[in-house]
Amino acid sequence: MLLLLKLLYEQTDETHFVSGADILRYWEDASIRANRKNVYGDKVTPHILRHTYITNLLLRGVDIKTVQYLAGHERAKITLDIYAHLTYNRPEEIIEKINMAFAPGAVTGN
Repeated sequence: MLLLLKLLYEQTDETHFVSGADILRYWEDASIRANRKNVYGDKVTPHILRHTYITNLLLRGVDIKTVQYLAGHERAKITLDIYAHLTYNRPEEIIEKINMAFAPGAVTGN
């Protein structure tokens, strides 16, 4: 956030436009100075942060239309195509959801 404020403060024209390239440049500068790496030793980039954010939303059960909106995807299919594999890597949770759906007293759509 401080980087974004710095970008806005340094603008010399009156448009206050901040491009993705500006944000990436400042992020990389700050990341290099801080030597930020993830648990695998990879560089932490804005793309990795975005992927982690969207992944965590889905894994915590946020509905796909909300995640689509927050991700800025035009269609939910885009979000599903990129991130759906995450839910299929957790078979024990899928089985539990299926069991709950068919449990006595489960709410039906009728």
